[in-house]
Amino acid sequence: MTIAIDIRALSQGVGGVAEYTRNIVRTLIATEKTHTYILFANSWKNYCTDWIAPSGPRHTIVQCRYPNKFFHLAQMTVRRPCLDTLVQRMSGRKPDLFFFPNVHFAALSGATPAVLTVHDFSFMVHPQLLSAKSYWWHRCTRPSALIARMNHIIAVSDSTKRDCIALCKKSPQDITVVHHDCDQSSQTQPADAQSSHPRTYIILLGAHEQRKNAFGALEAFALLWRRNPAVRIYTLVLIAKEGSLFRRIARRIQQYEMEGAVLLFSTQSEKEKRELFARARVLLYPSIYEGFGLPLVEAARAGVRIVSSGRGGIGEVIGNGALLVDPCNVHDMEYALEYALCDEGGGSQSIRTSAFQAAKQYSWETTAAATRSVFETVVKEARL
Repeated sequence: MTIAIDIRALSQGVGGVAEYTRNIVRTLIATEKTHTYILFANSWKNYCTDWIAPSGPRHTIVQCRYPNKFFHLAQMTVRRPCLDTLVQRMSGRKPDLFFFPNVHFAALSGATPAVLTVHDFSFMVHPQLLSAKSYWWHRCTRPSALIARMNHIIAVSDSTKRDCIALCKKSPQDITVVHHDCDQSSQTQPADAQSSHPRTYIILLGAHEQRKNAFGALEAFALLWRRNPAVRIYTLVLIAKEGSLFRRIARRIQQYEMEGAVLLFSTQSEKEKRELFARARVLLYPSIYEGFGLPLVEAARAGVRIVSSGRGGIGEVIGNGALLVDPCNVHDMEYALEYALCDEGGGSQSIRTSAFQAAKQYSWETTAAATRSVFETVVKEARL
């Protein structure tokens, strides 16, 4: 069986979707004994980086160099070129299935079955929280129509599956829940003493997305910082992509006048992110909506205490391993953060141990095996 995989998301660099795409592709190929893979890319720059070889016994990369804006426009309007026929023309092999690791512009001929991984439905549940760019991206990619065209959907959580059924009217039989892991190089030791750095950071990732609730987190930390001098040894570190929300957050930080107690960094590499986790005492994750919540697994593996909302798939992912808060209540966040920072008793240790145990259930090998099983079932059904 020949499986084509869309790897265009890797042009985004770092981020949850790119991390998922890179790891699922790498693990599928590394653990494959029967099938072959064609990785489809479209970019001016070369995709053949150190994460995978340009070709191997089980895979090859085919790359177009069309300008993305024109390529996306053609996919959206005239529905050409069909990605499955394009891959066949470039590789000389007809794919038996096309796999999309995320929602993207995708025209298919109809002759090739397809599988799509859906990470969340924030674009439908909370469209008001999207940036203008993200809002129009999702409007143009037409996720509902794309989901309807797919033979099967992989949902990253039961919460995402329920949303897919409710919002897109997809049959439950056409959706399989497959959890995934964080980056394979993440830390796996849960004790503070195992870090060579003082754990004085409170980190919030993805602050450029409004649903991550960076402004609420800032206000909660500011209230605690002013009320309890004991927490002034800690620094709130916000990680965000540069853009309009990044600049708004920077202005808000200046307004609080907290003498360097809050740092704002542009998006970090995976190596830099691991270094941040090594110095973190708490992951603050008061997300308004979440499909899976990958930073929760990363924090649990790194021995970082978690203060999080319970929205979406968060409780499913981390179980009892987090202090859950109402993301719309800054005082709730304030007191939970204080407990996570200051408590040295058995309560915090128990929660952190629960998080570490919950994170142990995830592995890319398990994810790849379940994903491959979906591929095989879909192709088998298409051939009947």
